[in-house]
Amino acid sequence: MVRKTKIANNQQQEFVVKQQKIEHYSGIIPHHSLVEGYEKVCPGAADRILAMTENDLKHRQELERKEQENIIESRNKVLDSEISNFKRGQYFGFIIMVIALLGGFHLVVNEQKIGGYITLVSTVLFYFGAVMYKNKIEKRNADEEKQ
Repeated sequence: MVRKTKIANNQQQEFVVKQQKIEHYSGIIPHHSLVEGYEKVCPGAADRILAMTENDLKHRQELERKEQENIIESRNKVLDSEISNFKRGQYFGFIIMVIALLGGFHLVVNEQKIGGYITLVSTVLFYFGAVMYKNKIEKRNADEEKQ
């Protein structure tokens, strides 16, 4: 496209205005016009480009699969650890409760009835308090998951 403009002193200058067409293509496989150009310059290039693209896609899929496997493995390890910690807490809690109950009975038998009864009752109350607290926490977590 040529545009003429008048300038002072009746001189004319010509300006050449060029227009460019810009295309944007995004994808795994190059645009077909690019592949055709490579094929014209180097016969067999299209097959190599497609093979390279297929290999890249397989590699990406393999990486994503390994990443998902690692995530699942990590979650399983965390879950196993939480189960182990829960069981350990249950065992220690049971042992402490039995020791406290035996201590309370020992105090009652050895003529220290007030201390023994306080120990027995507080042990039972702490146990039921812990159970009630656990149920409250689980209910709150379940309500949060629903929302």
